[in-house]
Amino acid sequence: MSRLGKMHATGEGEFAIPASDIYDHRGLGVELLNSLLEIGRQDRLPQIYSDVLTGNRDSLRICDTLSPRLNCLAEFRIVRALINL
Repeated sequence: MSRLGKMHATGEGEFAIPASDIYDHRGLGVELLNSLLEIGRQDRLPQIYSDVLTGNRDSLRICDTLSPRLNCLAEFRIVRALINL
């Protein structure tokens, strides 16, 4: 399951890909994110983003692979992954 919501104030999209650990390292996250990227392009969103906990290294690696634009919000231990479309 994955989700892409449009932020009407900014025109950006916010994505989430909650997944169980039993699906780690099987490529499911990459496939779901690629699907969300395609949907975002079809909806003509300029970029999509997700706030990821700094300890979630697998999600950060996937985001960094697709678009190396990660902004660290250190005080909250969160990284905002931005992917330009």
